[in-house]
Amino acid sequence: MSELGAGSGSSYPGTLDINASSEVDAPNPGKTKARAATVNDLAAAILAIETELGVDPAGSKINLVTYLAVEHNSDGVHKDTVVCMVSGQQTYTAQKTYQKEIIGQSGAQFGLWGITGSGTQHVQNRAVISQSGAMWIWGDVRASGAMGMIAYTNATRPSAAQFGAGMMIFNSSDNFPNISDGANWRDMAGNVT
Repeated sequence: MSELGAGSGSSYPGTLDINASSEVDAPNPGKTKARAATVNDLAAAILAIETELGVDPAGSKINLVTYLAVEHNSDGVHKDTVVCMVSGQQTYTAQKTYQKEIIGQSGAQFGLWGITGSGTQHVQNRAVISQSGAMWIWGDVRASGAMGMIAYTNATRPSAAQFGAGMMIFNSSDNFPNISDGANWRDMAGNVT
C-alpha cells in the first residue's frame, strides 16, 4: 500500500493506494504548496490504472460498468444467457439454463450431452432441442463415425404414437430399423411390424 505524495509512486494494481496525509493548508491556511512527490505519485497511479485496464476497456459501450453488465449479473457471476467460450473446454457440473442460441463458426466442434430445451419443431438452419431431449436438425446430418439409433425389442419399444410420426428406432427383435407413422411401427418396406 503506497501513500500518495510520499514519493514512492503507486502500488496499484498490486494493492490500493491511500492518501492519509492530504496536501491542505501547508505551509499556511488556505494555501497548499505543491510538492513534486504528490504530482508524481498521482501520475504513477493514473498510469497504473490505464495500464491495468488497457485501451478502451468499454469497447462500444458507454462505460466499463455497462460493458461488464453484458456478461455478468450484478453479483459478478456470469449470466447463464451468455454461453460459449471462444476456445478451450467448458465443463458444467450443475444444471444451467441458456435462453440464447449457440452459434458455431465453420469447423467449430461441440460435444453436447444432457441437453433439454423448449423447441417443438425444426427451424431453418438451426438444431432445435425439445424438453424431452429430442433434437430437430435442418439440413444434412453427417457423421465421421458410426451413427446409432436407440435399440428396442418388440416387447420394450414404446408405442409409435408416443414417439410420433417420422421417428426411427432399431428393433433388435428383427434386427431392422422401425419407423413410426404416428400410429404404428413400420419396417423399411412400409409393413406394420
